[in-house]
Amino acid sequence: GNLITTDYDALAHAASGLFSKFNGYAVWIDARGGWYQATFFYESVCTFLGFLICILVLTRSKRYKFGWISAFYGIYYGIARLIIEGMRTDSLYLYIGTQLTDIKISQLVSVFTIVLGLWTLSKIYRKQLHALYRKLFKSEYDEVSKSRIVLAVLSTVLLGVAVTMFILGGESKFIIGFASAVLAVYSLLGIFSLTDRLKLYCKNCKQRQQPFVWQSDYSKYKTATICYGAVTFVCVALALYSLIAWGIIGGIPNGVVLAVILFACTVVVGVFMLLPSCKKMLIAPKEVIQIQKSCQCGSSETVRLNSFWLFLFPPKVYIDYGAEGITPWVDPEKTKKQQSTQDEK
Repeated sequence: GNLITTDYDALAHAASGLFSKFNGYAVWIDARGGWYQATFFYESVCTFLGFLICILVLTRSKRYKFGWISAFYGIYYGIARLIIEGMRTDSLYLYIGTQLTDIKISQLVSVFTIVLGLWTLSKIYRKQLHALYRKLFKSEYDEVSKSRIVLAVLSTVLLGVAVTMFILGGESKFIIGFASAVLAVYSLLGIFSLTDRLKLYCKNCKQRQQPFVWQSDYSKYKTATICYGAVTFVCVALALYSLIAWGIIGGIPNGVVLAVILFACTVVVGVFMLLPSCKKMLIAPKEVIQIQKSCQCGSSETVRLNSFWLFLFPPKVYIDYGAEGITPWVDPEKTKKQQSTQDEK
């Protein structure tokens, strides 16, 4: 940690017993008599407290939800490490090619774990969050229609943040700006998706006829195959560029590392996403589903939703993450042995 420049001689003399007891843990004294922040001790304390909260509080709650532990620890440890890493003087910094940035790798990972934890909580409580959001509107049609305005405002704000970060400069601000720009584009695409979703509502009574099927399996898996194929192609192209331009020609070790990471991402996307979608597409019947709207007002219309927008913004599915209905797992071999023992007796 950082060198403590404040004069603690009087305090150290008054509490010499305490400091001698925790020497090497609370503060560390080097040969020159300097006091340093013991960041490793701070982190271990935070980690232990987080462990106790997970074991003694979260897992014992009657309202326990699957994903609580991952979400809580990702947010808790991410915040703790983000703060403590700022005190370190021996941190590893991110390299982009041969350019040393001002971004600490551990802090970048901490931000990722915090975002992942928040995203996990949003998945767990998606139904409750959507119920609160729905209260802002008069009807379902009103919600879908006016949500486009919400996304337009959000996209504008994110784009403004991105431009501001790019103007200010710096590697850390560039990452913030890049993330904001990606979210701005995603929000903008959401506007087109909601516009396409409005086809489901009657133009006269503004009601949606249910139940209905969003799209055919063939159309669904075909779109997924195209999108995952595009992602795989981009990952391979970037990996080859990093390996050849930076790793081989430029002699930059980080170029090889980045290429390996991108190739690993290619394998993951290809094996777990592209191949299963392609397989399901080949066996699915080639049919096109058109939704027939028949409303109480007497109007009737046939519509077909865009498969690309349905892939990027799928229909809402509320998954129950509760553990109330889960029965404990029983080892069948152990049960069989116990039954055999009882039969012998």
